[in-house]
This record gives sequence, C-alpha cells and structure tokens, in this order.
Amino acid sequence: IMKKIIMDILHDFAIGETNIRSEAARESIANTIIAALKSQDQDSVDTNDVINANSPYNDGWTQQYYKDKLSKNKEEYKGGHLG
Repeated sequence: IMKKIIMDILHDFAIGETNIRSEAARESIANTIIAALKSQDQDSVDTNDVINANSPYNDGWTQQYYKDKLSKNKEEYKGGHLG
C-alpha cells in the first residue's frame, strides 16, 4: 500500500511536469508523501484528499477545501463517528 501511495503522488506531480531538479519541488513531493503516509492509518482518509490538500498545482481554494475535509474526517474518526 505504501508503494501505491508513493506512486500515486509521483504520478500526480508528473502530470504537472514537476521539475525534479528543483529543491522546492522535491521538498513539496516529500512533504506530500509524508502527509499521505501519516494519514494512511486512518480508514476515513482518502489518499487523494491528502494529495490534493498538499499539491502545489492546486489553487489556494482547492487546497483549503481538501485540508478542511481532512480535518473534518480526522475529528469524526477520533470521535468514533466513523467505522
């Protein structure tokens, strides 16, 4: 499952033609992978939501929507409302 998460993230960045030579791009990819892997323990979190929340290719509104969605899911998961 970890490999799939990483491959999905790399694919998402490849679509945006990310310049892997850029340190900022590599850091963004690494941060997105870290966020996705940290969230994999929560059944309620969709990996695509994590990718969209952290993707530099999404505008601020889109990123915020997914960050809010992840935050809401995390609260519900902790509260025992899911699963």
